[in-house]
Amino acid sequence: DGVTRVRFSPSGDHLLYSSWSGDVAVHDSRSGMLSLGAGAVGAEVGPPVLDAALLPADGGMRLAAAGLDGRLRFYVAVEGTAKAVDDGAAREHGGPVRCMEVGHKCVVTGSHDGVFRVWADGEQGEAPGGEDEMQS
Repeated sequence: DGVTRVRFSPSGDHLLYSSWSGDVAVHDSRSGMLSLGAGAVGAEVGPPVLDAALLPADGGMRLAAAGLDGRLRFYVAVEGTAKAVDDGAAREHGGPVRCMEVGHKCVVTGSHDGVFRVWADGEQGEAPGGEDEMQS
């Protein structure tokens, strides 16, 4: 059950980790207390989660997770559990998603299929320039 990603939230208040076993957890970076339970996302994403990130949110916690199945999914924290945001959008690559980066109103994913894609972040409207893909 190796750790696949460790990253701070944009504000630095939280620390997120994802793992090969499909777990994603968020801890308070000052106290170390668990803010969002491990496995809360893994049950829906499926192992392994290769990358995850906390997204800017007004008054709540949102995150994105992607992995071996080639899909990018968005989640919102509800009472300590991550609930999938089902907006009907299919966010898929032709291979595992190995990395992601959060930008202004977008998430960029890179995959073993040799493509990186720009996606709207699931809440803040359309990505700058719309959703797009580029060959590496």
